[in-house]
Amino acid sequence: MYAIEFETEVENKCIRIPQYEKFKFKHVKVVLMAETENKIDNKKYNFNDLLEKLEWHGDAASAQRELRNEW
Repeated sequence: MYAIEFETEVENKCIRIPQYEKFKFKHVKVVLMAETENKIDNKKYNFNDLLEKLEWHGDAASAQRELRNEW
């Protein structure tokens, strides 16, 4: 199997294929992937707005162990 990967701008309904001659008259599989406008922001969430608003009653370590044992 021969494969290439490339990026290009789509300006009309035609996409220019690099090394076209190697694919001429052959069956090919085409996968198109576009970047979405809503990129995921990799920033960590700032939990400062929740400080002193949440309360925990009990032993956090034992509760965590209990949750792990459920698996």
